[in-house]
Amino acid sequence: MYLGRLEEARFHALRFHELAGELQRRDEENAEWASNVALSYRSLGNVKLSSGDSAGADRDFAKFEEIVAAGFRKEPRNWTRRVLFASALINRAEALLRRGRLAEAESKAKETRRLFEEVSGEKEQQSRFLAWASLLEAEVLLVRGGHQAALPLYEKAELWLQDTGRTEIISQVLRFRVALRTGHDAGAVARELLASGLREPFFLELVKANFPSLHPEAAGPLTEPRVLITPPSPKAR
Repeated sequence: MYLGRLEEARFHALRFHELAGELQRRDEENAEWASNVALSYRSLGNVKLSSGDSAGADRDFAKFEEIVAAGFRKEPRNWTRRVLFASALINRAEALLRRGRLAEAESKAKETRRLFEEVSGEKEQQSRFLAWASLLEAEVLLVRGGHQAALPLYEKAELWLQDTGRTEIISQVLRFRVALRTGHDAGAVARELLASGLREPFFLELVKANFPSLHPEAAGPLTEPRVLITPPSPKAR
């Protein structure tokens, strides 16, 4: 699916990674260029996860995590560094869940949640990460113990999402993922998001799997593949 888009996204991710690495080699003390290298690993991981290469994605996300974790340890009160570290953790949790490595996925999701539970910062970002972490913890419980065991965490994610923007892509897709699990009229959420013009590739994949009659025949403009979907029953790869 979306092969042409993924190929284009892969090309740009590889080019970004090459340029970021070249700049860093010129000045290894430059913090901004080091950050670009970290972000380039995230881009590579996103493309690989979109392509079904969860193991390759996990390796790239691990490199992303290694770089931003070091920065966060140096400045634990820096909000931007906290957000980057949380991004790496949540990306890894998604990839690990797809690989069927449930304990590790759960650990990364819980670590993400702890980063934001007792701090004050940008409320919308904070709520989005707390919702995402709760969703992933719920996905682990869903595999281990069934829907009833996971439902309280899905509902907690739903509450956190009320404090996030209605136009931001990640929050929109998270809202749909949660609605699919809680049964709170996911079809209506899908219709609303499609009517708003959302054509994010993973969102369309979920729509096609769950509401094929709603799936548009053609997707919209290329957006960077995002790590947003986990299968109902992860299998090890």
